[in-house]
Amino acid sequence: MPGADPAVLDGHGPVSTNLARQLCCDATVTPVVTDRNGKVLDVGRKERLPNAAQRAAVIARDKQCVGCAAPVSRCQIHHIQWWERDKGRTDLDNLVLVCWRCHSHIHQHGWQVRQEHGRYTAGPPGQAPPAPPEPLHLDNNIENPALALAHTG
Repeated sequence: MPGADPAVLDGHGPVSTNLARQLCCDATVTPVVTDRNGKVLDVGRKERLPNAAQRAAVIARDKQCVGCAAPVSRCQIHHIQWWERDKGRTDLDNLVLVCWRCHSHIHQHGWQVRQEHGRYTAGPPGQAPPAPPEPLHLDNNIENPALALAHTG
């Protein structure tokens, strides 16, 4: 809101509205709206985060980041109609998998999530989604490949 105090990140100080919205996407947040005298007017909605079944369904449907095809292990679930700004629902048709990079572009650079023929995509308005991130390379010198992830950087 114009004239409102800026968002404040504990231990850091004021942050931009867009950064605050992005941080709230994967946090447990209870918005509390007060009047100018501090009287509580609204205490938000319940069930912001998807439950285990919803998470599994979104992962099964999207299989990768809808913006750049990054693997599920690099993704988080995003509300298409934003929870905090647009009062978006935590329903399957309002949730998609996005990696941290694409999630940041949605919040910081106005990227949009679109649905065509049951498939979701994300990218700048009017442009194709970005190229996929570089693949994760395992260190061939490690005897146990499962441990290689600890050595990548």
